[in-house]
Amino acid sequence: MQNIGSLFSDDFLIPTICDRSVTNSEPEAPPSSSQGLRVRKGKVNSLEFANMKAQEARARLENPNYEQTVLELVLPDWSELFRGVPNGFLRSGLFTARSKSIRNDIKGVRIASLSNFDVFYKGEELRQDDLSVWIALMTRAKKQPLGDKIFFVAYSLIKDLGWSLNSVSYARVKACIERLKLTSLKIGSKDQKSAYVGSLIRDFAYDLEDEQGNASWMIRLEPEIAKLFVNDSTTFLEWEERKALGTRSTLAQWLHGYFSSHTIPIPISIMKIHELCESGQKSLPNFKIRVRQALEQLVSSGCLQRYVITDEMVHVTKSPRRLRLCD
Repeated sequence: MQNIGSLFSDDFLIPTICDRSVTNSEPEAPPSSSQGLRVRKGKVNSLEFANMKAQEARARLENPNYEQTVLELVLPDWSELFRGVPNGFLRSGLFTARSKSIRNDIKGVRIASLSNFDVFYKGEELRQDDLSVWIALMTRAKKQPLGDKIFFVAYSLIKDLGWSLNSVSYARVKACIERLKLTSLKIGSKDQKSAYVGSLIRDFAYDLEDEQGNASWMIRLEPEIAKLFVNDSTTFLEWEERKALGTRSTLAQWLHGYFSSHTIPIPISIMKIHELCESGQKSLPNFKIRVRQALEQLVSSGCLQRYVITDEMVHVTKSPRRLRLCD
C-alpha cells in the first residue's frame, strides 16, 4: 500500500476564559511557549492559567496581520490533563447521549443548544465516543500549524482514550474518525458575525500493516476550525474525569461536559436536559431516573460535590478542583 505520507501534498485563537471551578491551590506552571506568554518557573493556579490564555488571545486579535497569523499559528496549548472543547459542543445535542447501536442519519437540521451559538449539522449521528475521539485528536493537533498532516498510531490514541486495547476498539476508533470526517457543520454566533462552516476532520488516511493497526494514521484539520476556540467559547475539560466515567455512561459524560462549561451552573430542568442531550429516551419519568443515576455517578466520582432535584429542576454544586498543569 502507498505510504500515507505521500497521499496528501501539501484561526488560531486561544480560549479567553477557562470555565472551571478553582481554588487557591497552586499547581505547577506549564512550560513557556515560543508562540505565547512566557511563564516564570514556579506556580500558577488554574484561574491564572486561564487569564494567561486570555491575554494571548487579545494579543492575537490586536495583531494587524491577523489573517496571516490565523493560518500560521497553532491551536491553544492546553495540557494533557484538561483539554479545550468549544462550549457549543458541550451545551448542545451535537454529540448526543444515545447508546443504541443504530445511529440516525441527520439531514441537515438545527441542533438544540444553550450556548451563544446556532448549530446546524448534517451527517451520521455523533455521540459521546465521537467527541472523545475528536478531543484526543485535537490534542495531537495543538502543537503544529493547522492544516498540517497529523500522524499517529491507533494504539496511542486508544490508550489515550482509556479504551480496551483490542480489535473492537481499533474498529471503533476508526469508525469514529470516518464519521467525523463525513460531517457538515455550521456553528456560528447568534448575531451572525462569526461562524465556522466545514467538517470536523478534513482528511483521514491510514496504512494498516498488522492486525493491531500499528502503522501510521493521519488526519488533517481545516485551519478555520480555530474559530471554534475564540472569545469566551471554550471550556478546559478535565480529561481524566471524563475517561473515568466510562464509555457506557453516555448521559453522565454529557452532563459532565455541560456542567464543566459553566463556572457556576444555574439550575436546569429535566425537560431541558432531555431536549439538549438527545438521549433517545421517550419516557420522561424513565429519563428522570437516568438523570438521577448519572448525577449520582458524577458525585461519587468527585465531579460534583452535591446535587438536588426540586420541582423538576436540577441544582448542582461543582467540586473544588486542584489541577496540576503538565510539566
